[in-house]
Amino acid sequence: MRSKIVIPWLTVFLLLVGLNGSASSQPPHFATIIGDDTCDIAIEYTTAYPGRGIWMTVWMKNPVSVTGYRFLLELSSDVARFFCDTSGYNCFIDTTGCSSSILPIIGCECQGTGAKVLTYALADTEAIPPNPDYLCLFKIRMDFCCIPDADTNRSAFIYMDRGVSILYDLLSNPLPFRYHIGELFVWWSVPGDVTGDSLVNVSDVIFLIHYLYIKGPVPCVCEAADCNNDGAINSADVSYLINYLFINGPAPARGRVSCRHEDCWR
Repeated sequence: MRSKIVIPWLTVFLLLVGLNGSASSQPPHFATIIGDDTCDIAIEYTTAYPGRGIWMTVWMKNPVSVTGYRFLLELSSDVARFFCDTSGYNCFIDTTGCSSSILPIIGCECQGTGAKVLTYALADTEAIPPNPDYLCLFKIRMDFCCIPDADTNRSAFIYMDRGVSILYDLLSNPLPFRYHIGELFVWWSVPGDVTGDSLVNVSDVIFLIHYLYIKGPVPCVCEAADCNNDGAINSADVSYLINYLFINGPAPARGRVSCRHEDCWR
């Protein structure tokens, strides 16, 4: 009587082992590979000095091979822009040391005034091999606005238009991917840094003299040029800088005069 009960349970047990065995006969990581072809595209948090250009890195983590991409990137704010050539049509991509350097066709097109860019790369036979970690995909040139220190809006987010953007697999089919929003942040100026290179030296004195007396360019951030903090940019600031640099005078203070530039795109 007891043996009749054991036999059905043994049959069920063997069936379960057989079903599990069909899956367990695969490599241990097989289940995580099936359907896990989703790539990650990310732009790291980037900071820059007012009015300076930088190369911004776009990173990719791809569990499968990639033969190309087409990304439409857009900025949320006008504190920064994608750098465009004099024609206003081409932006600039650098793939040196990046994974997309093996792809033969690489381009970048500005849309509008540089708030949007279309970047693309294509290949017939070459492919970016699978990478388990984030690696540089490409670098793109950015320009930052000469925004006044008094301006509290100093950030820009970088969005991707998912309706247009595509990542391609070995068969030129679209790959699923996640996009992590990037952010750019513009630092405040350094008091006394008239040239906008983040340093205070004799070149700032020369720049200020050219601006005041020879119709030279306007300082990028006017607060930085108002060295004595009197609310104006004049010869007193030249004397103040000279005293600071050569006669151990007091350090420049953040000024009270503020100005905007046309190249701030506002």
